[in-house]
Amino acid sequence: MRKLGPDSVALTALVLVSFGSAGGSGCSTKRPTELVPAVLSQVVVPHDLQSVRVTVFANGKTSFDQAYDVGPNGTVELPSTLGVVSGESASTVVRITVRGYETPCAASNDCNDGTDEPVGSSGSRILRRSVQTFVDQRTLFVPMPLSYSCWNTDCGIDSNMTCKGNTCVDGATAELALVDFDPSLVDGTGVCFSPKLCFDDQPEGGTSLAVAPLLVDPTTCTYEYPAPTPVGLNVRAYYQNFAWNKDSSGQFQPVLQNGGEQEILNEDPVEGFTLVSTPDAGPGAGVKGSLFRLAPGLCQLVTAASNPPPTPAAGGAATYITISDLRVSPVCPPKLPLLPICKGEQTNGPALPTGEMTTNGTCNVGVPLAPTQSALYLVMDQSELMHGAFGATGSATALSLSLSDPVFKRTFAAFTFLPGQPADCTSMTTPFTMPEIDFGLAGEVRAPIADKLKGWTAPDTAMNPNPLDLQAAMRFDAGAYKHLTDFLVGKELPNIAAAMFFVNRAPTDANDCNPPLATTTVQGALESEILQAYSATPSLQTYFVVLDDDAHDSSTPTGALTFFKKVQADLPQAVQVLDATQTDTMQAAQTAAANFSKLVTQLGTCVYDYGLPSNTDPTKVEVAFTVPGQAQTIVPSSSACTAATQTLVNGWNLDNGRLRICGSSCDNLRKGILASSGAALMTGQPAPDIPVTATILCGGNGPVNDAGPSEAGSEGEATDAEATGDGGAGTDATVATGDGSTVGGATADGGGLGVGVAEASVVAPDM
Repeated sequence: MRKLGPDSVALTALVLVSFGSAGGSGCSTKRPTELVPAVLSQVVVPHDLQSVRVTVFANGKTSFDQAYDVGPNGTVELPSTLGVVSGESASTVVRITVRGYETPCAASNDCNDGTDEPVGSSGSRILRRSVQTFVDQRTLFVPMPLSYSCWNTDCGIDSNMTCKGNTCVDGATAELALVDFDPSLVDGTGVCFSPKLCFDDQPEGGTSLAVAPLLVDPTTCTYEYPAPTPVGLNVRAYYQNFAWNKDSSGQFQPVLQNGGEQEILNEDPVEGFTLVSTPDAGPGAGVKGSLFRLAPGLCQLVTAASNPPPTPAAGGAATYITISDLRVSPVCPPKLPLLPICKGEQTNGPALPTGEMTTNGTCNVGVPLAPTQSALYLVMDQSELMHGAFGATGSATALSLSLSDPVFKRTFAAFTFLPGQPADCTSMTTPFTMPEIDFGLAGEVRAPIADKLKGWTAPDTAMNPNPLDLQAAMRFDAGAYKHLTDFLVGKELPNIAAAMFFVNRAPTDANDCNPPLATTTVQGALESEILQAYSATPSLQTYFVVLDDDAHDSSTPTGALTFFKKVQADLPQAVQVLDATQTDTMQAAQTAAANFSKLVTQLGTCVYDYGLPSNTDPTKVEVAFTVPGQAQTIVPSSSACTAATQTLVNGWNLDNGRLRICGSSCDNLRKGILASSGAALMTGQPAPDIPVTATILCGGNGPVNDAGPSEAGSEGEATDAEATGDGGAGTDATVATGDGSTVGGATADGGGLGVGVAEASVVAPDM
């Protein structure tokens, strides 16, 4: 029995499903009527995939069900042929299911039971299914690719559903869409795709033609390669694994797991990417580049990198994967679904091509950095005097929509109303330590906060408003500061922790705590609480969002804006004031949201948890970010960048275990985020993510993505190109074009994809 070689990435189970007579053979001029499924995968074996199970049903009855383990050296024993005699009718419905497991089936009782258990429920991590009938006198090839995009994607127990590109779809396959089987469709010895040629992989480092694309439209994951491409585009996706872990206070935090995968995508609208024209790409598209769009399911994985899915507490799964990075190469025509990777290049070791190791030691692949967590306690006056802030078009409602921006992906938010109860000025406890919506990730609490604002009704009248009692809300011993401090106990030191108060009236002796809680004036009392919070550990910031009132007097000597600007002038290190006093309702809503975004962009930028291995040499790390429509910005390294020099020097540095960006690089990052968020707000679209990435340079030979290929060549039609790879014992590898012809030529390295030769014959149940 032969085994797949240890350098093989394709788990090639050739399962021959035959249609013929159950009687004697005899002489016949009829050709065989067969189905030949093949299990193919770029998932690293045995790093993630350690066993597969192949199950075949004929007309609903089990014909074959067997599991196969991957050995410790990366080998796997699979059947070469499996005869399933179906009977006399070509209408026999054959359902083929392949499941992948991250543990050996020999150590589990769940790999051989033949049931349709949900993915992830009992060890099964990936599923592929195909349902079809035969075509008389044809031997049809049924590809069964296992893509990491479907890792842990649960399609339920419906026996007709399958996963394609992180999307659950009907597994029915049109028989006439299948091609006739040829062994080269599997083993890569004929027309094939060469990563060495098409991605210009360099075994010893160096600059590759594969670069990060520019994001054109985040809602559809449309990207632009920054130059015309004379041959075509190919896309390589990099995946990361995350788990929701509870911290000591019971809050869920996304934690990057070891491992990760890469996959060269097919030109396919469901499982890969499609090329798009400029008019279809959206308003952000350029005019000189080549455009492509990820499949919708893959776009969801890109979005998950900036907006994580729900936590287990909110009904989400305990783990999730993201597409953390893309690399695009212009050397070859797009890889097609039936184009196998060339023999000798189906790498299946612990490292990805060109030293691009899996994400527990990545090089030449940008790893998105997670912003250091922040916490924001939102407190809003709910008097009738604030009526312009509420409802579907209210300024505060529009402002709450910003909580879904990617910049908030690691910001925790809580929300409550000012109750206007004078007793809270002196009582031992206040409602502010039990907010109406307690701390959760901003993306999860945004909707309930918006519902509170939309469905609000005034508890008082404009003629007889409730007291403001802002001092009570700001009490360090029992107010918002107290709850914020309690929430942060046991958590990592935050980037920013702040209380944000939404008001449109100034506190006075008539509407606030009287006598004042400290000193002799209301302003002095508030400043005393603010200073106590600022001097605490961790230090707490204070934000005031001042909205317009019916008298439009915010800028007068007695107006709210004037009052809070005086507080800011006294305590500029601890207080920021957001002016949202526009009188036009719609303009007020947009201005409030835009100013709010400007202020809180500080919460999720320029300080990041260092996501690279702790033993990484910082001198071999490149930090960069890409604003949509602009070239990638590489942040220079600066050992002088610290919290104390945040605005004084430019560059990045490791500061107390975190990656900090200082100076103009930080400013430009924030400006890019604000510009993108503002454009999204005007069109009603979600704001795009602008991730900051850290890349370990393979060999440390300078920036890897600071330049694209030459713009030589014409746009539009592809032209033939030829390149020769490294010589060596092996077969000629060619790359297929869209019309079936070939372009280029490269000599693949030796080695190859072995196919097991064990044979079995199983007779299907009577029909």
